[in-house]
Amino acid sequence: MIHLSPGFTWGETLLSVAVLVGILGLSAVITNWFARKMYVRCGQCGALNARRRTRCRVCENPFA
Repeated sequence: MIHLSPGFTWGETLLSVAVLVGILGLSAVITNWFARKMYVRCGQCGALNARRRTRCRVCENPFA
């Protein structure tokens, strides 16, 4: 049997879960945006390269 503390409400628990999901979701969006702005994927080999590079660091394919 589960013993819940006095004053426990499911609303507070759901709010906590919603805040947690919001924080994790927002951090994933920010990380994805940052990666798209900082890196470019090589069309030939698929390696990630810094945007400032003119050639792929793996296969030396020039970027257009």
